[in-house]
Amino acid sequence: MAESKQVVKPYGKKESKKEEVGRMFDSIAPTYDLLNRGYLLWY
Repeated sequence: MAESKQVVKPYGKKESKKEEVGRMFDSIAPTYDLLNRGYLLWY
């Protein structure tokens, strides 16, 4: 049985999945870096 490949674009945006994930990581990275530095100071 052949499976059809469905393309899902989150939140109705016209970006590709690669662009959406890249934007998500760009928005998360500063907070992650700050938390990581704080964690390293305590241990």
